[in-house]
Amino acid sequence: MNSPFSKLLPKPETHEPAPPASAEKQLAMEKQFLKHHGARPRYLTLGDRVIVLTRKDKREQGVIHKVLSQTRYSVRLEDGRVIDRHINHIWKGGSDPSTRPESLMDDWSLLQPPTPETPPTLEADHQPAASPAAQTPVIQEPNPPVNLSTPARPACNRMAPKRLILDPSAKSYSQR
Repeated sequence: MNSPFSKLLPKPETHEPAPPASAEKQLAMEKQFLKHHGARPRYLTLGDRVIVLTRKDKREQGVIHKVLSQTRYSVRLEDGRVIDRHINHIWKGGSDPSTRPESLMDDWSLLQPPTPETPPTLEADHQPAASPAAQTPVIQEPNPPVNLSTPARPACNRMAPKRLILDPSAKSYSQR
């Protein structure tokens, strides 16, 4: 029977099993979590091309500049700024700076139509070449003109919105 005086009595020695080491237990729990949730470790090295979350809804391309810790990296953006981000906000990938879409839009040669090449005529290949005067040149007809007019936009008849008339003495503001 326990009483306040039982604290004064010597405790009997009992051999209780010691709890497992907390570090081993923690590693076992972490291993089980990673196995159940399919988590994989991610590593980035210096010079890797990455995409970085700069603001809530904006991502920019950059290069790993420095490794700050296992989960934090310093990234040099294409405009020259250096920012520090957690690995959760960094994704591998991104295009090479030489193939950026903006650089393609600066190339005016893309906007010029290609030069038409004259295909070899089959009639000239199958006829024997008796004399240069005997061959008749093949005249190609010009392409028919293309209609370049813009199609008319469909018209939509729209009504003006009905305005709400505020009457404090009325029971309801809904219109009938």
